[in-house]
Amino acid sequence: MSDPKPLSADFADVMATLERLRTRVATVEDTHAYRQRVEAYEAREARREQAELEALCDEREVPMEPGIRAVALQIYPPSTTAIQRVGMSLIRRKRTQRGLPRGSRQPIVLVLSGPPGCGKTSAMAWAVAQHKRSAAYVPTRVIAATPRNGWSENEARWQRWARVDLLAIDELGTEGSNTELIGVLLSERHDLGGMTVCATNCGIETFQSRYCNERLISRLAYGPDWWFSLADCDLRNPTNRSAFVEQR
Repeated sequence: MSDPKPLSADFADVMATLERLRTRVATVEDTHAYRQRVEAYEAREARREQAELEALCDEREVPMEPGIRAVALQIYPPSTTAIQRVGMSLIRRKRTQRGLPRGSRQPIVLVLSGPPGCGKTSAMAWAVAQHKRSAAYVPTRVIAATPRNGWSENEARWQRWARVDLLAIDELGTEGSNTELIGVLLSERHDLGGMTVCATNCGIETFQSRYCNERLISRLAYGPDWWFSLADCDLRNPTNRSAFVEQR
Protein backbone atom coordinates (compact mmCIF):
# COMPACT_ATOMS: atom_id res chain seq x y z
CA MET A 1 0.00 0.00 0.00
CA SER A 2 1.38 3.40 -0.97
CA ASP A 3 1.87 6.05 1.64
CA PRO A 4 -0.89 8.71 1.84
CA LYS A 5 -0.08 12.13 0.45
CA PRO A 6 0.70 14.73 3.07
CA LEU A 7 -2.10 17.22 3.86
CA SER A 8 0.07 20.05 2.65
CA ALA A 9 0.00 18.58 -0.85
CA ASP A 10 -3.83 18.40 -0.86
CA PHE A 11 -4.01 21.99 0.35
CA ALA A 12 -1.65 23.12 -2.39
CA ASP A 13 -3.84 21.39 -5.00
CA VAL A 14 -6.96 23.09 -3.65
CA MET A 15 -5.32 26.52 -3.69
CA ALA A 16 -4.07 25.97 -7.22
CA THR A 17 -7.57 25.00 -8.36
CA LEU A 18 -9.07 28.07 -6.69
CA GLU A 19 -6.51 30.29 -8.36
CA ARG A 20 -7.34 28.83 -11.77
CA LEU A 21 -11.06 29.42 -11.13
CA ARG A 22 -10.42 32.98 -9.97
CA THR A 23 -8.41 33.70 -13.08
CA ARG A 24 -11.11 32.21 -15.30
CA VAL A 25 -13.89 34.22 -13.59
CA ALA A 26 -11.88 37.41 -13.86
CA THR A 27 -11.28 36.72 -17.54
CA VAL A 28 -14.99 36.13 -18.19
CA GLU A 29 -15.96 39.27 -16.28
CA ASP A 30 -13.62 41.32 -18.39
CA THR A 31 -15.18 40.23 -21.64
CA HIS A 32 -17.36 42.61 -23.62
CA ALA A 33 -20.18 40.06 -23.80
CA TYR A 34 -20.34 39.77 -20.02
CA ARG A 35 -20.50 43.55 -19.59
CA GLN A 36 -23.30 43.70 -22.15
CA ARG A 37 -25.28 41.06 -20.23
CA VAL A 38 -24.87 42.98 -16.98
CA GLU A 39 -25.96 46.24 -18.60
CA ALA A 40 -28.98 44.56 -20.20
CA TYR A 41 -29.99 43.03 -16.85
CA GLU A 42 -29.65 46.36 -15.06
CA ALA A 43 -31.71 48.07 -17.75
CA ARG A 44 -34.48 45.45 -17.40
CA GLU A 45 -34.51 45.87 -13.64
CA ALA A 46 -34.70 49.66 -13.97
CA ARG A 47 -37.66 49.37 -16.38
CA ARG A 48 -39.39 46.90 -14.06
CA GLU A 49 -38.96 49.15 -11.03
CA GLN A 50 -40.18 52.14 -13.04
CA ALA A 51 -43.27 50.27 -14.19
CA GLU A 52 -44.04 49.15 -10.62
CA LEU A 53 -43.70 52.70 -9.34
CA GLU A 54 -45.94 54.05 -12.11
CA ALA A 55 -48.58 51.44 -11.22
CA LEU A 56 -48.28 52.41 -7.55
CA CYS A 57 -48.84 56.07 -8.46
CA ASP A 58 -52.01 55.06 -10.32
CA GLU A 59 -53.21 53.00 -7.36
CA ARG A 60 -52.56 55.86 -4.93
CA GLU A 61 -54.20 58.37 -7.32
CA VAL A 62 -51.16 60.58 -7.70
CA PRO A 63 -51.97 63.33 -10.26
CA MET A 64 -51.16 62.40 -13.85
CA GLU A 65 -49.95 65.87 -14.85
CA PRO A 66 -46.52 65.20 -16.45
CA GLY A 67 -44.53 67.64 -14.31
CA ILE A 68 -45.97 66.27 -11.07
CA ARG A 69 -45.49 62.63 -12.12
CA ALA A 70 -41.90 63.36 -13.15
CA VAL A 71 -41.14 64.55 -9.61
CA ALA A 72 -43.12 61.75 -7.93
CA LEU A 73 -41.16 59.05 -9.76
CA GLN A 74 -37.76 60.31 -8.60
CA ILE A 75 -36.15 58.77 -5.53
CA TYR A 76 -34.04 61.91 -5.22
CA PRO A 77 -36.32 64.74 -6.40
CA PRO A 78 -35.48 68.44 -6.82
CA SER A 79 -34.81 69.84 -3.36
CA THR A 80 -37.58 72.43 -3.29
CA THR A 81 -38.53 74.02 0.02
CA ALA A 82 -41.82 72.09 0.03
CA ILE A 83 -40.09 68.74 -0.56
CA GLN A 84 -37.53 69.52 2.14
CA ARG A 85 -40.30 70.26 4.63
CA VAL A 86 -42.28 67.12 3.81
CA GLY A 87 -39.11 65.02 4.01
CA MET A 88 -38.24 66.47 7.43
CA SER A 89 -41.70 65.60 8.75
CA LEU A 90 -41.42 62.03 7.45
CA ILE A 91 -38.03 61.61 9.14
CA ARG A 92 -39.29 63.12 12.41
CA ARG A 93 -42.27 60.76 12.45
CA LYS A 94 -40.05 57.75 11.79
CA ARG A 95 -37.76 58.69 14.66
CA THR A 96 -40.54 59.29 17.19
CA GLN A 97 -42.21 56.05 16.11
CA ARG A 98 -39.32 54.00 17.49
CA GLY A 99 -40.14 54.75 21.11
CA LEU A 100 -43.87 54.09 20.89
CA PRO A 101 -45.68 50.95 22.11
CA ARG A 102 -46.19 48.18 19.59
CA GLY A 103 -49.17 48.80 17.29
CA SER A 104 -49.34 52.56 17.88
CA ARG A 105 -48.55 55.35 15.40
CA GLN A 106 -47.33 58.90 15.87
CA PRO A 107 -49.91 61.32 14.43
CA ILE A 108 -48.50 64.11 12.30
CA VAL A 109 -50.30 66.96 10.54
CA LEU A 110 -48.34 69.17 8.15
CA VAL A 111 -50.02 72.01 6.29
CA LEU A 112 -48.14 73.62 3.42
CA SER A 113 -49.51 77.08 2.80
CA GLY A 114 -48.52 79.15 -0.18
CA PRO A 115 -49.50 80.60 -3.54
CA PRO A 116 -49.93 78.50 -6.70
CA GLY A 117 -46.76 77.14 -8.25
CA CYS A 118 -44.55 76.95 -5.14
CA GLY A 119 -44.29 73.14 -5.24
CA LYS A 120 -46.93 72.00 -2.76
CA THR A 121 -48.63 69.41 -4.96
CA SER A 122 -45.38 68.01 -6.34
CA ALA A 123 -43.99 67.59 -2.82
CA MET A 124 -47.08 65.71 -1.66
CA ALA A 125 -47.17 63.56 -4.80
CA TRP A 126 -43.52 62.60 -4.26
CA ALA A 127 -44.18 61.67 -0.62
CA VAL A 128 -47.20 59.54 -1.53
CA ALA A 129 -45.40 57.76 -4.38
CA GLN A 130 -42.24 56.98 -2.39
CA HIS A 131 -43.85 56.13 0.97
CA LYS A 132 -43.03 52.59 2.09
CA ARG A 133 -46.36 52.11 3.86
CA SER A 134 -49.92 52.66 2.65
CA ALA A 135 -50.57 56.11 1.18
CA ALA A 136 -53.05 58.03 -0.95
CA TYR A 137 -53.56 61.42 -2.58
CA VAL A 138 -56.95 63.14 -2.74
CA PRO A 139 -58.12 66.64 -3.73
CA THR A 140 -60.32 68.24 -1.09
CA ARG A 141 -63.19 68.68 -3.57
CA VAL A 142 -63.38 64.87 -3.91
CA ILE A 143 -63.74 64.50 -0.13
CA ALA A 144 -66.44 67.19 -0.04
CA ALA A 145 -68.32 65.41 -2.84
CA THR A 146 -68.22 62.02 -1.06
CA PRO A 147 -70.80 62.06 1.75
CA ARG A 148 -70.69 59.40 4.45
CA ASN A 149 -74.18 58.16 3.66
CA GLY A 150 -73.67 54.44 4.11
CA TRP A 151 -73.30 53.74 0.39
CA SER A 152 -70.68 51.02 0.15
CA GLU A 153 -68.39 52.72 -2.39
CA ASN A 154 -68.37 55.97 -0.42
CA GLU A 155 -67.72 54.15 2.84
CA ALA A 156 -64.83 52.22 1.27
CA ARG A 157 -63.22 55.47 0.15
CA TRP A 158 -63.65 57.01 3.59
CA GLN A 159 -62.15 53.97 5.28
CA ARG A 160 -59.15 54.23 2.98
CA TRP A 161 -58.68 57.96 3.56
CA ALA A 162 -58.95 57.51 7.30
CA ARG A 163 -56.63 54.54 7.67
CA VAL A 164 -53.76 54.85 5.19
CA ASP A 165 -50.49 55.63 6.90
CA LEU A 166 -49.96 58.79 4.80
CA LEU A 167 -52.73 60.88 3.25
CA ALA A 168 -52.11 63.97 1.10
CA ILE A 169 -55.08 66.35 0.88
CA ASP A 170 -54.64 68.95 -1.84
CA GLU A 171 -56.33 72.28 -2.64
CA LEU A 172 -57.88 72.92 0.76
CA GLY A 173 -60.06 75.99 0.43
CA THR A 174 -61.44 75.13 -3.01
CA GLU A 175 -64.02 72.55 -1.92
CA GLY A 176 -66.89 75.06 -1.74
CA SER A 177 -69.22 73.39 0.75
CA ASN A 178 -69.06 70.48 3.18
CA THR A 179 -65.96 71.82 4.94
CA GLU A 180 -67.07 69.93 8.03
CA LEU A 181 -66.25 66.66 6.24
CA ILE A 182 -62.62 67.76 5.91
CA GLY A 183 -62.50 68.57 9.62
CA VAL A 184 -63.98 65.19 10.52
CA LEU A 185 -61.36 63.41 8.40
CA LEU A 186 -58.48 65.40 9.90
CA SER A 187 -59.63 64.65 13.45
CA GLU A 188 -60.23 60.98 12.72
CA ARG A 189 -56.82 60.53 11.15
CA HIS A 190 -55.14 62.26 14.09
CA ASP A 191 -56.92 59.90 16.50
CA LEU A 192 -55.81 56.90 14.39
CA GLY A 193 -52.17 58.05 14.41
CA GLY A 194 -51.90 58.77 10.69
CA MET A 195 -49.71 61.32 8.93
CA THR A 196 -51.69 63.92 7.00
CA VAL A 197 -50.07 66.44 4.65
CA CYS A 198 -52.31 69.25 3.37
CA ALA A 199 -51.83 72.00 0.80
CA THR A 200 -53.75 75.26 0.89
CA ASN A 201 -53.73 78.87 -0.22
CA CYS A 202 -55.48 79.86 3.03
CA GLY A 203 -53.93 81.56 6.02
CA ILE A 204 -53.67 79.80 9.36
CA GLU A 205 -56.68 81.54 10.92
CA THR A 206 -58.93 80.63 7.99
CA PHE A 207 -57.68 77.06 8.03
CA GLN A 208 -58.39 76.62 11.75
CA SER A 209 -61.84 78.19 11.57
CA ARG A 210 -62.86 76.01 8.59
CA TYR A 211 -61.38 72.63 9.39
CA CYS A 212 -60.38 72.35 13.06
CA ASN A 213 -62.46 71.91 16.18
CA GLU A 214 -61.08 73.10 19.52
CA ARG A 215 -59.77 69.64 20.36
CA LEU A 216 -57.75 69.37 17.16
CA ILE A 217 -56.46 72.95 17.48
CA SER A 218 -55.19 72.13 20.97
CA ARG A 219 -53.47 68.95 19.81
CA LEU A 220 -51.79 70.75 16.91
CA ALA A 221 -50.70 73.64 19.12
CA TYR A 222 -48.88 71.33 21.55
CA GLY A 223 -47.54 68.90 18.98
CA PRO A 224 -44.74 69.18 16.39
CA ASP A 225 -44.63 72.22 14.08
CA TRP A 226 -47.56 71.73 11.76
CA TRP A 227 -47.93 74.95 9.75
CA PHE A 228 -45.39 75.99 7.13
CA SER A 229 -45.71 79.03 4.87
CA LEU A 230 -43.95 78.79 1.52
CA ALA A 231 -42.47 81.77 -0.28
CA ASP A 232 -44.09 83.22 -3.39
CA CYS A 233 -41.98 81.59 -6.13
CA ASP A 234 -43.87 80.14 -9.09
CA LEU A 235 -41.77 77.15 -10.15
CA ARG A 236 -43.98 76.72 -13.20
CA ASN A 237 -42.29 79.80 -14.61
CA PRO A 238 -39.34 78.51 -16.71
CA THR A 239 -37.14 81.41 -15.59
CA ASN A 240 -37.73 80.65 -11.89
CA ARG A 241 -37.26 76.93 -12.47
CA SER A 242 -33.96 77.46 -14.29
CA ALA A 243 -32.71 79.76 -11.54
CA PHE A 244 -33.67 77.16 -8.94
CA VAL A 245 -31.76 74.40 -10.75
CA GLU A 246 -28.66 76.58 -11.11
CA GLN A 247 -28.79 77.52 -7.44
CA ARG A 248 -29.04 73.89 -6.38
